[in-house]
Amino acid sequence: MENNMGNNNQKRIIAFTKDEVMLSVLIESSSEGMVSVYPYNANLSEMNFDNSVVLLDYDVEDFNVETMLPILVKNAGTENKILVISKNCDRKNVVNCAKKGVSRFIVKPLNKKRFKKYVLPYLVESKEEVIAATL
Repeated sequence: MENNMGNNNQKRIIAFTKDEVMLSVLIESSSEGMVSVYPYNANLSEMNFDNSVVLLDYDVEDFNVETMLPILVKNAGTENKILVISKNCDRKNVVNCAKKGVSRFIVKPLNKKRFKKYVLPYLVESKEEVIAATL
């Protein structure tokens, strides 16, 4: 499958995940060099969030993502979107993420179909670019 997402209007993906399957979907579905993966304990105040979409894998056992989320939202700024990906999709968790500034809550697993439907629209500027990228 040809990847048509290599245009200048595409935002880059900043991912916080340890999920190898999710990471492979992100890399396979995006233009080369458009995915950066960071550890959960990265210094968020020193990160460059310009022209990006942040994907936060909420399901990590050895780190308190609940504490990280408000700091991540603050440092990413209002012009960049935060998308949470989790297998815990109970109403309380989804509402809590929305209250903290998350733009979209995506239920795991993240596969190509879910990537195109829920992540891709945040990466491009217009609906025409979404359509072109899925061809």
